[in-house]
Amino acid sequence: MFCKNCGAKLEDDALFCEKCGTAVGETGDGSLSPYSDNLPSFLKEETENRPLSPRRPLSPLGIVAAIVVVVAAAALAVFMKPAESVAYADPRAQINFNNGGKIAFDETRLYFVGDWNAGDEETCVYSTTYSGGDRKMISSDGSIASIRIADDKILYYSRDDDSKSVIGTMEKDGSNDHHIVETTELIWSYDLVASKLYYVTSEGLHACTVDGQNDEILLTDVDEFIISGNGYYNDGDAIYSYDLKKGESKKLCDSGGANRLVYKDNKIFYMNDKGIFSVPDDGSEPETKLVNYDEVRDYLILDDTIYYVQKLSDSELDALVEYFAEGDTQYSKYAYEIVLGSSGFLRSCPVSGGEVAELKTDPLIVADLYGYPEGIYGTVYGMSDVYNKIVIE
Repeated sequence: MFCKNCGAKLEDDALFCEKCGTAVGETGDGSLSPYSDNLPSFLKEETENRPLSPRRPLSPLGIVAAIVVVVAAAALAVFMKPAESVAYADPRAQINFNNGGKIAFDETRLYFVGDWNAGDEETCVYSTTYSGGDRKMISSDGSIASIRIADDKILYYSRDDDSKSVIGTMEKDGSNDHHIVETTELIWSYDLVASKLYYVTSEGLHACTVDGQNDEILLTDVDEFIISGNGYYNDGDAIYSYDLKKGESKKLCDSGGANRLVYKDNKIFYMNDKGIFSVPDDGSEPETKLVNYDEVRDYLILDDTIYYVQKLSDSELDALVEYFAEGDTQYSKYAYEIVLGSSGFLRSCPVSGGEVAELKTDPLIVADLYGYPEGIYGTVYGMSDVYNKIVIE
């Protein structure tokens, strides 16, 4: 028998090479050596299939060699340890937050801000199963404006009548409500990653610990900020990546007033008044226009498909107003124009761009889109607290 590492001749029942210390990979009781986990898979298979040999005491040289192997294996394990795991946000969850943070989800339940019970005087936070059953009120705090799931808790933003803004967390059953940040500033973007809270105010991008301490401003002039493996933000004119550890920014592209940033598959997706675009997260290539419409209200990425709301044309709006307001007064028609004016028809295209599909849906028109693991929810007009499952026919 010969050593697989250095080629030295070995005794048939050797456990270690006495020249280089490499573990042969089998003990006398037939189990693999503790060091054999560091062997390539084809060597593991060979040691598992080799006939058993009686145990033989190690020579002093073998003991030293064994120690060398242990130390070397430990050093190799540290050296080869994968980089710190990085959390990438689910594109559906990011879109839900971008669209107002009214719906969030985890592995089994939906969480949403709205009215459910007839007696609700203000919006509340509820949860249900994906099928809509097992409804539970999580919080009756009517000042909660938006939610997202972070660190397996509900992270929320509230704004009360005294113009106090709060970012807080609570358990998914509503217990252990804890305020992290309290300010008079409006807050329009926030996330909790690796026990650090990031949030955006008119002052810029803030970061603080989960106890609200050590608050600092990382960037000024930030309109929107997302975290997915790294940081990305829009200042109204351009989109940048932001290294969370080094605190360095890199311009990716001009944005043309971008909003609704989403990270997926090493690309940043966004929309502006010209359509929907994507740009590589390292800025290695220019932006690509995926949807060439200047009347896109909203979009959602599910798997490899972009679903978006194409606003109604004037003729489509007039026809729908006449249909829904038939027999009503002119005042009612005006109300329908306001409601339907923020809505549109659902369309789709591949995330790489390409042919647009005109979809037939129930309900017919959609305003805002929200994704969850089993499909799409939407509202039929902006500012609505009634969410409908979108059935694509």
